[in-house]
Amino acid sequence: MGGRAIIAQDALYGGLAGLAIGAGVALITDSGNWGRDLALGAGIGLLAGGVYGAVDAASYSDRAPVGFGRAHPLTSTKF
Repeated sequence: MGGRAIIAQDALYGGLAGLAIGAGVALITDSGNWGRDLALGAGIGLLAGGVYGAVDAASYSDRAPVGFGRAHPLTSTKF
């Protein structure tokens, strides 16, 4: 997965987690500002997830991908 995809995925997950935390805050405070609490939670989560994703992508860039890219094909006619 490329660096941009890692950042986008982590930002999305951060936004969803922030939205859930914002809903919890809105339920606990019962101030009637649901929209503000949800928006703040999602926004802070997006920013935190984006920062985490950037760090994750930067630390992942020095690793070689592991897989079966040059493996012997199973459909070979020689046994």
